[in-house]
Amino acid sequence: MDTLINKKDTNNPNPVLRVDGHVFHTDGKGNLISYEGPGGDVKVPEGVSSIVIEAFAFCTQVTGVILPEGVRTIARRAFYRSGIKTIKLPASLQKIDKHAFAEASLESIEIPDQVKVIEERAFLNAEHLRKVKLPEGITSLEPGVFSGCSSLQEVILPEILKHIEGSAFMMCTSLGHIELPEGLVSVWDRAFRGCRSLREIFLGDNVKAVGHAAFEDCTALEKVRIPKNLEMKHCHAFRNTGQAVFTGPGKDSGLIVADNNVRYFPESRKLIVPEGIEEAPYYALQALREIEILDLPRELKYYSLLVLAELRSLRLIVTDRDSPMAAIALMLDLDCADRNGRSFVFRAPETPDEWIIEQDEQNNGVRIMGSRRQFGYTGMQYIIWVIPDEIGGRPVTSIGREAFYGYDQVNAYYIPDSVRRIENRAFARNESGGCQKKVFVRMPKDVSVAGNAFSGAVRCTKESVREDAQRKAYEEAEREREKVFRVKTRQESAEKAADDPTIGTGIEGRPELKPNVWQYLDRLCREELVKELTHSFAVSGTWDGAGWASINMMLDGEKTWFRISYVGNSAYDFREFAEEIEDGENESFGWESEPGWYPWSIQRRGQIFYVNPPVIEKSFFIPRDAFLSALSGLTSDW
Repeated sequence: MDTLINKKDTNNPNPVLRVDGHVFHTDGKGNLISYEGPGGDVKVPEGVSSIVIEAFAFCTQVTGVILPEGVRTIARRAFYRSGIKTIKLPASLQKIDKHAFAEASLESIEIPDQVKVIEERAFLNAEHLRKVKLPEGITSLEPGVFSGCSSLQEVILPEILKHIEGSAFMMCTSLGHIELPEGLVSVWDRAFRGCRSLREIFLGDNVKAVGHAAFEDCTALEKVRIPKNLEMKHCHAFRNTGQAVFTGPGKDSGLIVADNNVRYFPESRKLIVPEGIEEAPYYALQALREIEILDLPRELKYYSLLVLAELRSLRLIVTDRDSPMAAIALMLDLDCADRNGRSFVFRAPETPDEWIIEQDEQNNGVRIMGSRRQFGYTGMQYIIWVIPDEIGGRPVTSIGREAFYGYDQVNAYYIPDSVRRIENRAFARNESGGCQKKVFVRMPKDVSVAGNAFSGAVRCTKESVREDAQRKAYEEAEREREKVFRVKTRQESAEKAADDPTIGTGIEGRPELKPNVWQYLDRLCREELVKELTHSFAVSGTWDGAGWASINMMLDGEKTWFRISYVGNSAYDFREFAEEIEDGENESFGWESEPGWYPWSIQRRGQIFYVNPPVIEKSFFIPRDAFLSALSGLTSDW
């Protein structure tokens, strides 16, 4: 029999329902605040309409839950890290909020068709979840909703589903098959990234876009069906997909990867920049590292040899025979072919009177001492100067002293393999303003270079660009590893504190968060690790001299404020108010704004303040000492 124990009888701040040894704390208005009891299978009593924030969070002893008819909402983190393996949801349920079942032990779930909203990351890292049936009323799967569900094998999607948002199924490593509905329109960033068991993807004709890394690292993919004119947002949607075979009308028309109809063909790893385009699709080139063939128009003016040099898989440039783009192949030691597939080697127009030369008797050739070429404005981002391998039938064997000194417009030089020596200041730049400019150079492997041959310039080669890119990638990976290590260490410290019964503050009543959450936050605060778990804040204020104080707070970059009345005449009043909040207390005060008054609240748990401002729809953990110290900075004349 249900027994209601009210505040008057027990001095407990919230009404309590006791059922067969199970204790349910409510607010008397249908909201279930928290649960205590032996665990196992738990049947929530009638009369509950909402499971509020963290009601069953960390309840590892609870293995099953039955919710009664009438429950309409499951709030944020309601079952976070709980031990539930099964849950029966009522037909009255309408909304599942963020992180509701995150990191829970749930194995399967059938969501009623009346549910219209499943918020982002609702089932994040629910590693035991194997089967999910989604309601027919869902039109969009929110970001990260099933991300990290590594045991998920079966998902039944609604027929009216239009959008699969970012990271929705990321790292669902056991998902071998998923049937996408015909009406699907978009699959966004990292939606299926890391689904290493996924074997086939059928994208229907209504799919218009796939996002960045949508199917990246799906290494078991065998077959992908691509619709016509599919737009691949931000590129490499299918990177590292093993030996996937691409079928469908999109196989021949290509994926649209940038503005102006730039197209990528994943099976042949070919990128085509259409005729008439003057600027290379930089993002596509930087993202599509697996490109092997690059088709470029003669009109292209703006491109980066540095970006192209980083493409380790690039082997072929396709362009017109008389196109200046063929010089790119020469600079990067790539093959070059025309539109008919015939190979050719770019050759600069022969202008023997252009070069100033002298005999190089030591190397039995000629030395280039300069050029008579005049440069006007070309509009080209790169002016590639191709130095010939012979002049007048004799090999070019050296570049003389200051031969190309001051040619600041030229930022790329092709130096043929015949050159054996590059002398002092041969390619030096004017150093006005102290600014060194990058010069891209294709160099022979065994050439001798004087120490100041490129004085005033930063010499770049294909090899140096790739080494620099590799170094940056390594440094980024190291930063990520350090970040993961810090997060893991923090989590282990938190879990250790949460499991230690001797740690905590002897909390009475029912705080909004579970007691062990407060305990480990308090423990981390005392160990000076709390900075990893709290929010940034700043405090300032004004006083009107008539007993009113306006205090401004900047919380995580969002500004809010409150106006509060005091008898005193200085900022010390509010600091004293905050300082006197006892452990376990929850104090409220007014905030003045149109159209009326809104409540603030500050809860204290050990060395942590839990601040709930209005308007900003989130709460903030703030270290108590830091908060009081900030208030001390407000003097009586503020």
